[in-house]
Amino acid sequence: MSKFKFCLLFTFIFSNFQLFAQFGYVTKSEIEKAKDARMVVVLFNDSAYNAAITKAVERYWKFNGGYIFVYDTSVVMKEYNKKPDYTYLVFSKSKISNKIKVKSCSAEPDINALLLVKKFKRKLTADLIIASGFMSNAIDTEGWYPEFYRAIQLMNNYFDLALMAESDKDISYSKMSTNYPTDKTLMNGKALYVYSSEVGLKGKEDGSTLLGDDFEDLEYREEVYKMIIDQEDALYYFSVKDEKYCNKLFVLANGSELMYFNASASKDECKCNAKDLKTLKSLKDKQ
Repeated sequence: MSKFKFCLLFTFIFSNFQLFAQFGYVTKSEIEKAKDARMVVVLFNDSAYNAAITKAVERYWKFNGGYIFVYDTSVVMKEYNKKPDYTYLVFSKSKISNKIKVKSCSAEPDINALLLVKKFKRKLTADLIIASGFMSNAIDTEGWYPEFYRAIQLMNNYFDLALMAESDKDISYSKMSTNYPTDKTLMNGKALYVYSSEVGLKGKEDGSTLLGDDFEDLEYREEVYKMIIDQEDALYYFSVKDEKYCNKLFVLANGSELMYFNASASKDECKCNAKDLKTLKSLKDKQ
């Protein structure tokens, strides 16, 4: 293979890591190994962040039972990074998430998410990431807890699917993004709630007609947060941008089961549009 072709291949693989992030970037055996490891929850210099992630992990983390909270990142680097059989739970801030003030981690594959990683670094490389749960690009003090709650549930659900999978192919991006293996009948009879600034319907397009269920605009983002905390029997939309892409997710508030995921949109096409609703309805009707 020529150097030019190799560079093109490397660029393609690395740029498309964005698409794999929600589903992890590892084999089933690596996930099984991570389940047996002890997890270090890395805290940062932000009291609201630390209180929220501590509460969320203690209440909702199910993947492995052993975890510890460590505030001093220098201790994490000097002591735990040198020990085998540890994983690390950290928040990675996307480059465009300017409103988030926590001085947390970042990742070479730009992503705004809670990450489970093999080794702690302030700048995470793709090969270190085991799995992730997307989080919004703008999070204030009151938003950290529901955001962590959802991210942890998304990750728990992914790990359950990965551990039950028959092969690595079953947890690949190509298969999971085409039809994420959740029970689409769970959407039946549920209204879809979309934050008003993320509604991308045009002209005479009507959400209820396109989806076949009620379609509701939400005036405040906090209304979604309440659904998550109360685990309401509802379906909602949220999106997460990075420098190149928009990740679109349709999620059940109760349990954070992912009904539909689209990571192919550009960052300028991040609203919930007619095409998204038609795809969502098609997935539901096939069940």
